[in-house]
Amino acid sequence: MQRRALAGRILISLIAVQTGVGSFVFDFTDSHVFNDHWSPHARFHGAMGVFLGAGMSLLSLWYTWRKAGDARTNLQVGAWFAALYFMSFFPSALVPGAGFSDPDHPVPMVGGLSPQAIEGGISLALVVVGYALARASTAPSPRAAPEGIG
Repeated sequence: MQRRALAGRILISLIAVQTGVGSFVFDFTDSHVFNDHWSPHARFHGAMGVFLGAGMSLLSLWYTWRKAGDARTNLQVGAWFAALYFMSFFPSALVPGAGFSDPDHPVPMVGGLSPQAIEGGISLALVVVGYALARASTAPSPRAAPEGIG
């Protein structure tokens, strides 16, 4: 594997691990899933988000490093799984009444932006860079030419 492809896959993998581990570190806490002010149904969805992030992380790692099948397709799927969790940050922030923190667990803003939005943007950018590096060095699988009618 060429250095660029390896560097790209490592970059995608780092974001995937960040998603899986970060979900538990930051959201499986009293500020989110175990927040006393959250309803049982909100806790359920909070926990769902944590386990979804972990599952997407594992799938990203699986496809990013998978040897079987089409290498370019595997890379695309691995990158998508690494990016989807952070892609969901932005439309979620547009939901009326939604916010990046709770009054009892305030998050200091950085230049008028929440740290989560900054992290999400940086993570997405790193997945794109990782994909571009790895894709440039990943040849598409040869496909059989279609047979003529005859």
